[in-house]
Amino acid sequence: MKALLKNSLVIASFAVIISPSHALAKDSCTDAKDMIKVVKNFYAPKPDLSDKIRPEFKLAIKALDGYPSPNGLLYRYGDTQVKLDLDEDGRVMDLEKALEFHEEGEFCKLVAGEVPLDEEGDTTEAHMGFEFVYPDNNGSHQMADIYEGAKDGSKIMKGLAPGGLGFVVPGLKMLMLNPAVENVPTPNIKFFKNDVEVPAPKSAFIGKTQLFRLKDIKSSKADRLQISAPYKLEAMFNLKDKDIAKAQAEHEAENKPQNKP
Repeated sequence: MKALLKNSLVIASFAVIISPSHALAKDSCTDAKDMIKVVKNFYAPKPDLSDKIRPEFKLAIKALDGYPSPNGLLYRYGDTQVKLDLDEDGRVMDLEKALEFHEEGEFCKLVAGEVPLDEEGDTTEAHMGFEFVYPDNNGSHQMADIYEGAKDGSKIMKGLAPGGLGFVVPGLKMLMLNPAVENVPTPNIKFFKNDVEVPAPKSAFIGKTQLFRLKDIKSSKADRLQISAPYKLEAMFNLKDKDIAKAQAEHEAENKPQNKP
């Protein structure tokens, strides 16, 4: 379920652009160019594409069963070496540093602080995820800003595609609402037109996550939404009904009470 809800569904669409899971799995080092391109697309200053939404790129590196866990990622180019630490979940920290990296450098995984020798077979896998968070959290959002943020996020994603392949990149078509902290209910959300409440558009729940399709909100004619309680609001890629049903089933299975003997 987490993969579905963290905008990770589209990673397969970018297999021709970046495939660190394979590169890092068979060799200790891989060319840095493609990864730097992704980082620049997300974190290089683009005021016109980040005033309504905050794009975030996440990369996690984990060992396959039976292999030692990596504890960092090393960038090197000539005499330059920069270590990027991993958090407890294997996520690479301070990826924004790659904005200053030369594209002809390389990334190497670190095990026990050292670059291991090349290995036969797959030993490590990498997981990428994208988030597009609406940074304002005062509870009130103009739908014009929501739509603009989703369009800006879509442009950022389209910038990852090589020339001529932009059409394969999915746009941000959904709105995802979560509590800002764990162990609290889903925030209440209401929709308004000219300050008069209108019926809420169709939505789906996966645990405490509430999902709306932007097209359904447009059909409601709402021009503003209001959210109570601390929350996190994100634009995300479109999920088909079958994907939502699968995520719902996985959530129920994960949270099914265990029968005690």
